[in-house]
Amino acid sequence: YLADLIVGAGDTTASLLLWLFAILAEYQDVQKIICAEIDTFMMKHGRIPSFSDRLDLPYTEAALLESARFRCVSNFGVPHCVTEDGNTVQIDEYCIPKNTLVVISMYAMHMNPDVYENPHKFMPERFFGRTNSWNTSSNGSIKDRDIYMFGWGRWVYTNVYTV
Repeated sequence: YLADLIVGAGDTTASLLLWLFAILAEYQDVQKIICAEIDTFMMKHGRIPSFSDRLDLPYTEAALLESARFRCVSNFGVPHCVTEDGNTVQIDEYCIPKNTLVVISMYAMHMNPDVYENPHKFMPERFFGRTNSWNTSSNGSIKDRDIYMFGWGRWVYTNVYTV
C-alpha cells in the first residue's frame, strides 16, 4: 500500500509538471515571468529555490496552481457514496437515492464559469494572494477551494500529502 501511495504521488507530480511544461511552451509570456522570478530569487539568495521558498515565488506558485486547474491530472475524483436518504440529498430537481455511487468530473469543476472567470484561458493571476498549502486548501470547505484535483470531503485524495 505504501509503495502504491509513493508511486501514485510521483506519477501525479510528474503529470502535473509535464502539463506545466506543455502549457509554458504555449504561453511563453508566462514562462518569461517565471524565469525572471526565479532568476531574481537566485540573485538575491545565491541559490536555487526549494519548496520551502514557494511564498517567495508567488507567480511560479500561481502558475503551478493554474496548471493544476487548467489541465487536471485526473479526470474524476474519488467516488463518493450517498449516505443520506434521497429525500435529503437533492441536486437541482434530482433526488439522489441512498447508496448511489457518485463520481464527479474534475474537468467540469475546473471549467465552471461560475467559479472561474474565463475558465478556458490560462491565467495564473487568478491565484495571486493565495498562501495556503495545497493540502490545507484540499481540506477546506468545497466553496473555499482553489482547485479540486485532490477531490473533496472526507475521502480527499490521499496523495495530497505527498505531492
